[in-house]
Amino acid sequence: MKSKTVVMIYVKINNLRYMYQGQKRTMTTMTSELLDEIYKRAEYLSKTDLHPSHVVELLDVYVKSRPQHARAWSLYGEALRTCSRSFLITRAARAK
Repeated sequence: MKSKTVVMIYVKINNLRYMYQGQKRTMTTMTSELLDEIYKRAEYLSKTDLHPSHVVELLDVYVKSRPQHARAWSLYGEALRTCSRSFLITRAARAK
């Protein structure tokens, strides 16, 4: 079962697709804006400490697309630690 946050991101993707239909914006622009939205949402959720698993789900996608974003890696690692997903922490540390 997908979390509410992940479902919201899928809805956001579809909204962006409909919004940009007929415009001269590229898919790259849409992807960039979506990634920005994912990061903002993950950063907000990381401050609340209520949903570390949602932060993991969001930032897992984000860091694959933007591996040079150090703050995202930091938030991702902290959320993984909070969720006690040690095997993913090791994988994330090796990927960076």
